[in-house]
Amino acid sequence: MTKRKKTVFSNSQLAHVWAQQTQETGRNSSGSMFFENDVIYSYGRHYAIAKIHGNVVLVNEWNYSSTTNMHRIKVINAVSHIDYFFVPDVINIDSQENKNYFTNKVNS
Repeated sequence: MTKRKKTVFSNSQLAHVWAQQTQETGRNSSGSMFFENDVIYSYGRHYAIAKIHGNVVLVNEWNYSSTTNMHRIKVINAVSHIDYFFVPDVINIDSQENKNYFTNKVNS
C-alpha cells in the first residue's frame, strides 16, 4: 500500500513545502493559500504570490490585503535562503511590465 503525501498544511508549512519543491500540490485548511508546481497563490489563481524560476524566486511586489500580505511574508520567509526578486508579474517573466520595472529600478 502506497502512503499518500500530506497536502493540507499550516500557512508556514505550506510555504516551506512549496519552496522545497518536494511535491506538486498543497493547500492550507481553508484553501485560501495553495500551490501548484512552482507557483504559490493567495485566494485564487488571479494572485500569484511567487514562482520558482530556476535558482531564483520571483515574488509579487504587490499585495492586496493584510491576509494576502501575511501569505506573502510566509513565502518570503520560506525562501530566505534563496535569491529572490520582487516583480510586478511573477507568471509572465518576460512581460513588458517586468522589463519596465527593472529598467526603472536600474535608472533610479
